[in-house]
Amino acid sequence: MSTDSKPHYQISFYCNNENYRHIPSHTLSVPTDITVDKLNMLANKTLNNISDKEFESVAFDFLISSTILRTTLEEFVQENHVPVESVISIECIVQEPAPEPDSDIALLDWIGAIRCNDKFIASATYGGELVLWNHYGKKLTSSVLHEEAIKCLALLPDQKEDRIVTGGHDQVLMLSDVETHGSSTFIKPTCVLRGHERSVEAIAVNTDGTRTVSGGFDKMLKVWNTDKDDTSTVFEKTRSEKTGKKKRTDIITKIPMVTLSGHKDAIVSAVWSPNSAKEVLTVSWDHTISIWDLELAGQINTLAAKKAFTSISVCCSSGMLITGSVDPVVRLWDPRSHEGTLVKQSFIGHCGWISSVFWNKVKENLFISASFDKTVKMWDVRSNKTPLYDLVGHSDRILCCDWSVNELIVSGGVDCTMKTYRRKIKKDFHPSAWWNIKKVWEARQKDEMEKKRQEDLRVAYEREQDILNNKALLGDEKARMGLSFMYDAPPGINKKEEDKPEPKFEWQRNWAKNNDAITDQPFGIQVRNVRCVKCHTWGHLNTDRECPLYNMNANNPSDLFKQLQKDRTEEKASQKTKVKEALKVRSTKHVITTANDEENEEQWEELTYDQLAENMKEEHGLTLKNNIFQNMRAEESIMNMGLRSEQEKMAVFFNTLSEKEKRKLSKKLLSATSDRSDKKKRNKRMKKSKSEKNEKKKHRRRKIEDFGESSMPETVHDEKRRRVDKNGKHRSHVGLDGKTGCFEAKEFGTTRRSRISSSQSTDKTSKRQDIEIVEKANRSRSHHKYHRSYDR
Repeated sequence: MSTDSKPHYQISFYCNNENYRHIPSHTLSVPTDITVDKLNMLANKTLNNISDKEFESVAFDFLISSTILRTTLEEFVQENHVPVESVISIECIVQEPAPEPDSDIALLDWIGAIRCNDKFIASATYGGELVLWNHYGKKLTSSVLHEEAIKCLALLPDQKEDRIVTGGHDQVLMLSDVETHGSSTFIKPTCVLRGHERSVEAIAVNTDGTRTVSGGFDKMLKVWNTDKDDTSTVFEKTRSEKTGKKKRTDIITKIPMVTLSGHKDAIVSAVWSPNSAKEVLTVSWDHTISIWDLELAGQINTLAAKKAFTSISVCCSSGMLITGSVDPVVRLWDPRSHEGTLVKQSFIGHCGWISSVFWNKVKENLFISASFDKTVKMWDVRSNKTPLYDLVGHSDRILCCDWSVNELIVSGGVDCTMKTYRRKIKKDFHPSAWWNIKKVWEARQKDEMEKKRQEDLRVAYEREQDILNNKALLGDEKARMGLSFMYDAPPGINKKEEDKPEPKFEWQRNWAKNNDAITDQPFGIQVRNVRCVKCHTWGHLNTDRECPLYNMNANNPSDLFKQLQKDRTEEKASQKTKVKEALKVRSTKHVITTANDEENEEQWEELTYDQLAENMKEEHGLTLKNNIFQNMRAEESIMNMGLRSEQEKMAVFFNTLSEKEKRKLSKKLLSATSDRSDKKKRNKRMKKSKSEKNEKKKHRRRKIEDFGESSMPETVHDEKRRRVDKNGKHRSHVGLDGKTGCFEAKEFGTTRRSRISSSQSTDKTSKRQDIEIVEKANRSRSHHKYHRSYDR
């Protein structure tokens, strides 16, 4: 199949790199199965065609829609759904140089932590030893700082000197100074940070090196003061705690400033946020990422995951996070995102747990990851399926890695070796290059603008001081104290007092001032030394609402009476409420309070119109006209019509009847009373007869028990019972059936049969006859007299 018959795509190149910005953007037609190498050759050929000079071949990577092309163009288009109807724009970026193995250093124990800066590489072992190396693998110095394994370390950014803080299994953090004297280097411990209860697993330091945070298996995040000049958290023993041992004066002990709790399992990694100097990010085995605010002393956000975390790193420019977990996937997080999932990308390529991740300090799209699969991988954020490079060489699990220096990648692990990989980076600087000339000009302009701004601030300060001195000479108190105009209230904030109206007469200015005896003031001002003409009380007028007779006619006494009654009822109600409150408070004095209540009721008993008229005449000297008094009496009789008792009503009703009707009514009342009395007597007799019967029965039972059943005579009651049975008037009948030999009982219209043998029936009849004989013999004459009286 010829190349002309293959399908083609329309593409165009462009580049943002200053060295290769002149690449042509012409539209090119390429086959769909073109690879990255062929695109690289095409881009280099287009660069050579536009210039007379021959360029060295440059290795490019190609970005399509912010994703690096790793496969053929056709596969990429299908996977990422790139539209092919228009021209596909491809960005050419310079390929990152491959890291090359540089040094392989063997140590005596596992390497638990490793960090590097521009001067040296610091490695910490499980034997508690801290070793310093130069960038080419030469040992500078070493010192045993901990009794047990060192699990984490951090380099404090200090311009004056280098300091290192380490933490390990012995639950302490050690702060050490790196001192250099000529060609020799020393590690000098200066401070011990105590406060953790279990192993320390994570350390992070802020940008100025004055604060350090640490976490470990005690689930606590502790904040330490690592400022040399600040001694506020220095711990000093009291006299009682001092021992006989000599104290080392060169090493001090500090306690944590703050201890924060929030994680439910061990804190294994921590970083300081680049966006805020008060925020710290931590990861834990409890499957969470916590964002802490150290000023608020608490968590402000929590990101949850499905796996336990092992490490975390943050990008200095974008604030994006990469995390390692107990699975072979590296995840990219955006904690500021509020749309969709927080995990933006997952980088798949490792075969074991991710033990450590680290972001590049210079380029925001590059990072490395170390794993238990004995490899270190270099990644580009724009290519999540394939790493840029695989760094191999370790023979066992890798525990830590670092990429603080752009040219150097360092790793260490269980194989007790520290390996370094160096990147050959071409330094893009030449004095005669136009882009470098531009950078120099921009830097100079920036310096000139900063100098001008400082000069303007100096002139403004001098003017302010001159104004302040002039005010002090004029007698301004604030200026004498050294306070500037910034402490003056802004215009309009102090409200002016409203001008009081001028008095009409001169004597009004000093009227009744400083004299409590004078309370009345003329010219419409409140007057109190007056007497009311209605109620004759001092302190108000008859037109004031304070008067109890306000809006009433003084010539109409009924209004006065109603008001007086109303006042007295109100006073009575208030007295009752007071009594109830007293009862609640003093429950023991119940009898006394009830007695007081009755006295109050007697005291505030309602008065009739006659009594009120007499009181008016005695107290106020008022008399009523005859017609008014008659109207009042008629009104009182009307009001009292419904208040008569039942006896009065009955008397009125009885007076309305005739003499004949009165006789009939009296007879009925007397017969009703006699019937009631007869019923009572009958009830008494019945009760008495019942009680006597019960006593006789008891007496008979006692005699039967004493004399025996055979000797008992038959009583009169038994003879009557037989006669009743013969006549058939009794409601129940018992008979013996000759055929069956059973008793037959008829009671209330029903027949009940009970099987009893004939011998048993004859025995019962004989016993009954004996009992009747005994009862009859023992009856006395008094008994017969009782029956005759009862029949009568």
